[in-house]
Amino acid sequence: MAMINTAYVLPTYRRQGIASLLLASTEAKCRAWGATGIHLGFIEGNVAAEAAYRKAGYMTTRRSMLRSLD
Repeated sequence: MAMINTAYVLPTYRRQGIASLLLASTEAKCRAWGATGIHLGFIEGNVAAEAAYRKAGYMTTRRSMLRSLD
């Protein structure tokens, strides 16, 4: 199994299609490895990331919650 922990486009380079290219290339590599799906996550409130993923055809399937015990 392979895992990409973080993908990030610097603010200067946003809105140029880079995130779409990263997703497309990641999907192509996963298909080549025989994967049948991709699960990804992003921080709640990251509207830009959510919009990019939705534009690429991803959909919300679950939500999670976190509570610090510190």
